[in-house]
Amino acid sequence: MRGGLCGTVIRTFDAAGQAVRADDLGALILDRIVATGEGGYGKGRIINPETGRGYTARLKLRGNLLDIGGCVMMICRNAGTWQRVE
Repeated sequence: MRGGLCGTVIRTFDAAGQAVRADDLGALILDRIVATGEGGYGKGRIINPETGRGYTARLKLRGNLLDIGGCVMMICRNAGTWQRVE
């Protein structure tokens, strides 16, 4: 059994917030994420569903927004901000 939080694509939305169909439904995108303090999460993996490649996760929760990023070999990249959906 794995520890930490996981995330799977269950719905996708366009920039206007409208639901759209996507080929990556059911794909694992967050794996073994743990709280690191002060709204931060990490130490797990963020997975690009298009390539299957995994990166060390960097997440920061700010109210209803989640800043997402990943690192590989000291190179870090911002993967965007997700907004909580009601």
